[in-house]
Amino acid sequence: MPLSGDPVPREQPSTVSPPGQGSPPRRETQLDPPSTDRSSPRGDPGARKASALRDAAHGVAPGSPSGPLPSPTELLLQGVRQKLDEGSAAAVERALRLAESLDPAGQMSLARAANALLAQQADADALSSVLLAPLLWSRKVTREHIHSTFGQRIYDLAAAVKAPSRGAPRAQPHPSKETQALLKSFTSDLRTVLLAVALRVGELEHLREHPEESPPNTVEIATEAMDIFVPLCGRLGLRKLRRRLEDLSFQVLEPDSYEALAREAAGLWEQEEASLVLLRERVGRLLAHHHIDARVEC
Repeated sequence: MPLSGDPVPREQPSTVSPPGQGSPPRRETQLDPPSTDRSSPRGDPGARKASALRDAAHGVAPGSPSGPLPSPTELLLQGVRQKLDEGSAAAVERALRLAESLDPAGQMSLARAANALLAQQADADALSSVLLAPLLWSRKVTREHIHSTFGQRIYDLAAAVKAPSRGAPRAQPHPSKETQALLKSFTSDLRTVLLAVALRVGELEHLREHPEESPPNTVEIATEAMDIFVPLCGRLGLRKLRRRLEDLSFQVLEPDSYEALAREAAGLWEQEEASLVLLRERVGRLLAHHHIDARVEC
């Protein structure tokens, strides 16, 4: 599946939204800074700055200074309405509403996964499938219902996404041969790999924001992400998702080190962001001066 800035090694049918739709994605940073106050990411100035930088890096629209940030569901609905045509956006919204009704406890994690895909310029089929696949795993909806409601394409893709394994924690990184075998086990449509990665991103992001909901095997989940899904992202050229998974897993596996590093780097991120904004504006003006129709992304 062609992705913005992330080439894949095999040719697949294009699922990229037409250029020029929606606002350009913000640049991914190497570290995803956490907040110290889990109940409120605005607990102190340092955490507030880190949280704002994290949201900007992930393409999250900032909320009002005194109010909460939009929920993952609200962000998803805003994003699909901006980037997709009306019919495609309606299909994604139907899938989201079905997930909300059948899995109210898990739908926030699914919305986060869909937002990760949307940042990769995924199409409506992929966005709908990532919301529906876990409902199939848990038998909360029948295959016939998915097929009759969403059509053959979405049904095929959702049914092809494999449920995550929950094996024993590993003492050593996942061996390369086993990673290759796992990659070969996916269908010929590489979007199934992307959907599996996005679901793990959504799961870890939800646990980061709601640690009180963390299951006993949270460390195992993060370890599996580092051992399996990070190498897969590397092999497929999904650099942004790879960094995102590494950051989320690092926060779970080494929380103290992560917190210290995020605070040390907060000032550098702020300077980098300001420099990038200035650079993008100047390049944009230069292109416009020479009548070059282009969009600057960084």
